Amino acid sequence: MKNLKIIYSALLIGLVLFGGVFVFFTSPNGSLSEDSSGIILGITIFLLPISWYIPLFFAKKKMIPDRLGPKEKFVSYSQSKIFSVILLDAGYVINGVFYFVTASFVHWIGMGIFFAGILILFPREKEFSSLYKTQEFPP
Repeated sequence: MKNLKIIYSALLIGLVLFGGVFVFFTSPNGSLSEDSSGIILGITIFLLPISWYIPLFFAKKKMIPDRLGPKEKFVSYSQSKIFSVILLDAGYVINGVFYFVTASFVHWIGMGIFFAGILILFPREKEFSSLYKTQEFPP
């Protein structure tokens, strides 16, 4: 249960950050100005390494204590990778929303970068199946 609390709190922090970007760059009349498209792309790209490494940092410090064996450490690492993919997907969706709102092609670049990150980091084979063997999800 401790792992899920860490993941949910980190997700909440990520949503607050992304929501802040939306609120900050919206003009007073409720529409999004097209000149801020480059800034939004830059901020989401800046958040890319954060969404990649923060969950792995949480996994190393909080989710993987020294007393765990190699199998349990692998499961915790797999969980943190899935959390990273969730944050990368949030960046992808944000750029997609801004593309449809502003029709600025620069967000296609952002969507491509986040999609590449998702493909690179997405758990494979045993990493994904090992999640079903954790103590948080009893058989």
